[in-house]
Amino acid sequence: MTSEIFTNELLEWDEQLKQKNRKIVLLVDNCTAHPEIKLNQIKLVFMPPNTSSKLQPMDQGVIHSLKSHYRKILLAQMIEAMDNGKTFSVSILDAVNFIHMAWQKVSKDTIANCFKHGGFSEKSAEFDADDELPLTEWLKKHEDDPGLIFTDVDNAIEIAVQEKIGEFNFEEYVEIDNDITVTERLTDEQIIESVTSVMATSDEAEGEENESDEDVDVYVPSLNEMAQKMAETRNFLESRTVPEPIWNSFCNLERYISDIHFSNRYVQTKITDFVK
Repeated sequence: MTSEIFTNELLEWDEQLKQKNRKIVLLVDNCTAHPEIKLNQIKLVFMPPNTSSKLQPMDQGVIHSLKSHYRKILLAQMIEAMDNGKTFSVSILDAVNFIHMAWQKVSKDTIANCFKHGGFSEKSAEFDADDELPLTEWLKKHEDDPGLIFTDVDNAIEIAVQEKIGEFNFEEYVEIDNDITVTERLTDEQIIESVTSVMATSDEAEGEENESDEDVDVYVPSLNEMAQKMAETRNFLESRTVPEPIWNSFCNLERYISDIHFSNRYVQTKITDFVK
């Protein structure tokens, strides 16, 4: 994380909240990558220095849960590549997508319990036996959201890893990068210069595409191909017992592709008629 990225994200979020007429309080870890910014809709409250491991909900288990799910996705992708005789590689876009997938698997209960262990709870809240569990035991107990599917995927991954790699300590793998520096170390002058620069350019025209460092050729299927793939996916799902949330998500995606396909054909036809 850098102060520039942090500032840009907050400015964008602040504008979104303004459009919704909402104001929020944002608890922020105290580090050089998190400069104090004057915002309209967001009030920044910084944690006391050197206490994040005790107070910050993210450090109470949310980050650990996210990383666990992310590592499992990486392992599953690696095993699939090995099974297909392909070289395993992860692009930045892949990593972003995997993190998004992993975040969907971090349950609300996990987040709420981590806030409680950080001291963010109402004193009048009803007693919950889970609150008396050590956090590590609670996370293990509630690692998988019951609303999600494929409850034995973790076991399958563990078996596959043992077959492909051998003895493997997953917990050590999850925590392998715990001591890596993930924030920039700046002087006060650099922080001021960075924030000032970002604020000065925040009103520039939006919508400009960021050029990637590398030009990567990615095949984009046509709408006709996507329609065919959606039909094949539907046939596959209909042959299995699919949980309702997954089926609903597929139907939404199928409808989205269909709408684009129809709109594209309709607009092109109208333009052609107009030219004639």
